[in-house]
Amino acid sequence: MSQAPFGFAIGQRCIRCGARFDLTPMFEGCPTCVATGKAAGVIAEYNWTALRATVSRNEVGRRPRGLRRFAEFLPVNPPRLVSLGEGDSPLLPCRRLGERLAIPQLYVKNEGQNPTWSWKDRMAAVGVTAARACGASVVAVASTGNQAASVAAYAAAAGLRCMLFTSGTPNPSFRAMMQVYGAYAIATPTSLDRWTLLGAGVRERGWFPLGNYITPPIGSQPFAIEGYKTIAYEIAESLGWQGKLSVFVPVAYGDTLAGIWRGFKELANLGWIADTPQMVAAEVYGPLKAGMEQGLDHPPTVTGAGSRAISIATLITPYQGLLALRESNGTAIIVSDTELAAMQRLLAETEGIYAEFSSVASLVAAVHAQRAGALPTDRPAVALLSSGGLKDVAVTTEQLPPIPTVSPDMDSLDGTLRATYGLGLEAIDRVEPSIADGDNTTQPG
Repeated sequence: MSQAPFGFAIGQRCIRCGARFDLTPMFEGCPTCVATGKAAGVIAEYNWTALRATVSRNEVGRRPRGLRRFAEFLPVNPPRLVSLGEGDSPLLPCRRLGERLAIPQLYVKNEGQNPTWSWKDRMAAVGVTAARACGASVVAVASTGNQAASVAAYAAAAGLRCMLFTSGTPNPSFRAMMQVYGAYAIATPTSLDRWTLLGAGVRERGWFPLGNYITPPIGSQPFAIEGYKTIAYEIAESLGWQGKLSVFVPVAYGDTLAGIWRGFKELANLGWIADTPQMVAAEVYGPLKAGMEQGLDHPPTVTGAGSRAISIATLITPYQGLLALRESNGTAIIVSDTELAAMQRLLAETEGIYAEFSSVASLVAAVHAQRAGALPTDRPAVALLSSGGLKDVAVTTEQLPPIPTVSPDMDSLDGTLRATYGLGLEAIDRVEPSIADGDNTTQPG
């Protein structure tokens, strides 16, 4: 096994023009593409000959669960991976919800079960490891929520200082997670001001950024994005190494969408899967949808305001997402706050999963695809749930009735149940057969 600081990674390549670079961390994308006004990030390239000779699908299947299971495919020295036990999130068949939505092969990948309750932990584990390998003492990110919480946690685990730039007033859950890990959280007047300060810290102070700070955006630090590939590896393994899927992803800057697609492409290149999936982006305002429909070579800036889906409510997104959709013959679907609120509650009521408001955008997009006749019935539909619902409880409680107080007698209970929830004791006591028997967790094939 390679013991180089960046494992089997041997260089980097621009995703737009194909220019190649060495492994020096690149925070501002391909200089040529950025200079021509078509900003694009870079991706890590690997020694695939050495990888094929070192690791096999069967060997991976014998390893302990988690991100380390696929460490050779990441730009890290495996023994030095900064880990809090991330990865190995469950892939759950949603039989009750699938029946309600007329999607019989519906699964959710519940990333809310990562250490800081979001898929950002995969990014932070790899990104913070890379920062430490580069000798950085400070990691930094501009984020209003999940990314800030995750980077703060992994910086603490690595013994690095952490600068966080947010705007406005974060909700209490995110604020607590930003600060409890010892990070230095700073608010700025506007979202763009966050990027200005982060960029100044990178250029003037040598900070290692894990998120975007340039305009037009290119996405998060390239090594960090590689962590998202492990979502693809886990999905394929859990479904018996098949890649003929439809994968629905909530999208802001497209890091996860691009990372997952890259993971599936790598599995196909290795011969571990025979097919690759169609990727579907779930958006609030639709820059990817506009780019796809208009045939543009970049996602345009769109308009919009007021969404409560703060984790994905962006007006512009990097080229990497558009590229992933085009390469996978995918599409982008716009979802509304009304649909998200209804789906968040329906998922919880039918499957016992409480996901963040933004997270269920993937399921809403799957419904749109099904109703449009664009969801193939011969393949599983996998919806990514990016984060747990406790991240933003206020948005959920706004949709729920107050808890009533009753006198301690059954007649009062019955009347209050009818008035508040629309059914009385007789209906509650009526037992209905379950449509899902046995263990609800999909195990690796």
